[in-house]
Amino acid sequence: MAEIKIEKKSPIWPWILLIILILAVIVYYVSTNNDGDSIFDNQENTEVRDTLSNTNPVDGTTLPYMDSTDVVQEFESSVTDSARIGVDFTYTKTAIVNLARVITMKADELDVQPTMALENLKFYSDPNHTTTDTELPADKDVYGNFKTVSKDIVTVLESIQAENYPSLKDDILELKQTSSKIDTNIATKEQQVTVQSFFTQAKKVVNDMNT
Repeated sequence: MAEIKIEKKSPIWPWILLIILILAVIVYYVSTNNDGDSIFDNQENTEVRDTLSNTNPVDGTTLPYMDSTDVVQEFESSVTDSARIGVDFTYTKTAIVNLARVITMKADELDVQPTMALENLKFYSDPNHTTTDTELPADKDVYGNFKTVSKDIVTVLESIQAENYPSLKDDILELKQTSSKIDTNIATKEQQVTVQSFFTQAKKVVNDMNT
């Protein structure tokens, strides 16, 4: 009688363990590799992180990190076309935001005593601040009421001047008078000359404080 050979089947569990091990290695490699590639996890990339964290307060686009000189230049470039000030809403808003940024940075540099006006300007120039249509009617207001913002600007500049720039007293008084002429009941485009004068005088004060 012929002997029937029965082949033993190889157990499959070693293959299962091998597949699990391979998958575990792949998952570990992928997760480790992703962590290592993050630009925010390396000390040498601190400058890159700082660059990416700065945002344009008007349109939300990314700006390079700026020191005080860069901020002043940014403000000056935003008021070069005086014909658009008071008429072009976006252009005017950009100018007032950049001016607020210049002043708040200067106040921080000189360690000016915190005031409500200074806090307001920091709020106006905050890149994360988002206005609503109720806050910002396009035909009249810029980050609230233009006169209110201009008064805060004058108040903070006056504090900076009194403590650090006595020779600019007359310039601040002139700027204050111009601000007082701005009418909250009239659209900025209808008092363009006054608004233009305000920016021109503010630019002079800012330049004198940074020279």
